[in-house]
Amino acid sequence: MPNEDEETQASVGWIQQQIQERSLDIMTDMLKGLADGKRMQIAQALALTPELSVHSIAEVIDSSIATASHHLRYMHKLGLTKFRKEGRTVYYSLDDEHVRQVVELVVSHQAEIKERQGKEA
Repeated sequence: MPNEDEETQASVGWIQQQIQERSLDIMTDMLKGLADGKRMQIAQALALTPELSVHSIAEVIDSSIATASHHLRYMHKLGLTKFRKEGRTVYYSLDDEHVRQVVELVVSHQAEIKERQGKEA
């Protein structure tokens, strides 16, 4: 019968294997894509509506169209957003439901933390 140390080593080894088999670089890059105030605003806006034009996104985040476009291209490169063109207008949306869920979880968790901190004060 294995002792506790052997069981711990086996579970640690299994955990390490599971972590290494996943694409850590891709996952951390995706989270870095949301680790900017303007990009998080964009993600939140796109979580609230099916799609927005670059012009509308620039208005929402109170920036130039060039700045909004830069953020949107970066988010697209990371797999967070997708776009479609209609004439000269480019519309962006979140890439899929998984991205929407991540954004909604972050927003929800932040609200819970804020509420907890308010109760502790």
